[in-house]
Amino acid sequence: MLVRKFYQRDKGQTEQILYEQLDEGLRGITNFEDCVIAYEPVWAIGTGVTADKSK
Repeated sequence: MLVRKFYQRDKGQTEQILYEQLDEGLRGITNFEDCVIAYEPVWAIGTGVTADKSK
């Protein structure tokens, strides 16, 4: 699960946070053929705030 907080979005930390989480989460996986990565910012889950493409 990739998690990013609302305050991190506003500080422009998204790319670094996602890189760190993907690097750790995918460690040890050797076959990416059937791998799917989905992302929804935690600040948008159940809040009614919709993330647009730029977020």
